[in-house]
Amino acid sequence: MKKYFLIIILTIISVNNYLTFPQIKFSAKSDLIRLNIKTLPPDTVSPFLTVNLPNVKEGFAINHRDSIFFINGLVNDNLGKTKIFINNNLIGAFQNGQYSTSFILNRGENLLTISAIDKRNNKSEKKIRVNYDPRADVNPPQIKLLPPFEQINRGIQVITKPSAHENIILTGKCFDENEILEIKVNDVNVDSIIDGKFYFNLGTVPPDSLVIFASDVFGNFTEITAEIKFEDANSTLNEITEVTYHAILIGVEDYADQRINNLDYPIRDVENLKRVLTDNYQFEKNNVIVLKNPKRTSVISAFQKLREKLTEKDNLLIFFAGHGYFDPDQDMGYWLPADAVKDDYSNWLPNSTIRDFIRAINTKHTLLISDACFAGSIFSSREPFNDASRSILEIYKIKSRKAMTSGVKNQKVQDRSKFTEFIIKFLLENKNKFLTTQELFTKIRAAVLNNTNVSQTPEYGSIPFTGDEGLSGDFIFIHK
Repeated sequence: MKKYFLIIILTIISVNNYLTFPQIKFSAKSDLIRLNIKTLPPDTVSPFLTVNLPNVKEGFAINHRDSIFFINGLVNDNLGKTKIFINNNLIGAFQNGQYSTSFILNRGENLLTISAIDKRNNKSEKKIRVNYDPRADVNPPQIKLLPPFEQINRGIQVITKPSAHENIILTGKCFDENEILEIKVNDVNVDSIIDGKFYFNLGTVPPDSLVIFASDVFGNFTEITAEIKFEDANSTLNEITEVTYHAILIGVEDYADQRINNLDYPIRDVENLKRVLTDNYQFEKNNVIVLKNPKRTSVISAFQKLREKLTEKDNLLIFFAGHGYFDPDQDMGYWLPADAVKDDYSNWLPNSTIRDFIRAINTKHTLLISDACFAGSIFSSREPFNDASRSILEIYKIKSRKAMTSGVKNQKVQDRSKFTEFIIKFLLENKNKFLTTQELFTKIRAAVLNNTNVSQTPEYGSIPFTGDEGLSGDFIFIHK
């Protein structure tokens, strides 16, 4: 009988979730059985509960334009399934992990209480206010940062400081369909907001990371977080001051063959570009060659002299404005010099010849800018853009042979080119010490696409078979 009684006791103990396995001691002199039973402490821990919400500032109601409001989040409890209630109405029982449900809203403000209750009646609770209005403002503000911070949301961005003792000013624009409530940088209100444009002084020793926060009067907010790496302009400049900048600017508008239409603006474009380069950037006047209406032999001769003269301590900018042509049968593009004859290729300049000279001219960086019909035929392919996180010095160290063209290989362009117009405009407006060609191209491409009546798509990339060492290198304009 005692034997069966012991078996029953042990069975009851083993199925009890809150008892540890007993320690049993037998006494040789007695029929007593001693059970050392340890109970687990009672469960008093509330379920873990989250509610995923739109970006709305704390203390503000959530604006919603639809009568159905979807709610989801995470629930977790050590006892397994948890019951979810909204305003004391059971929604369902959910296993640990994601839950999702919906709620029908009344017009106006709705107070929702989301509760999670486990098997021991431990409870977690979240309260939210939802304003149902089909015309409500549910869109957060948009933040657009201005140079040199315009690509800050791409991760780590390198910013060049004008000098070690000069303050860094963060500037940007904030847009919203209603009034902006506040803009903060690293939890500090910005210095001023004028017509949506804001300013914030980062000081002479700026932080390594930035959190830019903006909210509107309805509590909708947006936030940008990024890491920033600052480099001193003078120290970077010292690394590359030994370089000499050269340019050959070619403009052809008057053609000897009357069957080729004359142009009106290439020489004017060349003269304006020369003025910008020599007045604003590190191009000395005696290092800038201007060829107006040159014949083929004059262009070849100028390239030959540059090949003999320039070394890796030089950078070269080549600019061509004039007629271009693309032969689809040969898959070959051409420049047309002033003595070009229609239907006779002998005086034309094929892309292959231009590439040969670019490869032979032993500079550190060479940039070709071509503003002509079918200019994009100089490429064999285009690459995606560089990573914005690289420093100017890293970009400069890698040998490059890049081209920026006014259109793709099968596109015609206008005589009065918006492409060159915007090149000159953005070079004039630039105030940064260093400007990469990629940064310049980003501005130009958007401007041309938005301001040209004909189909014209500027392109940028490496020139094949010329010695370019990869996308990482780039031609850098250095401001005076």
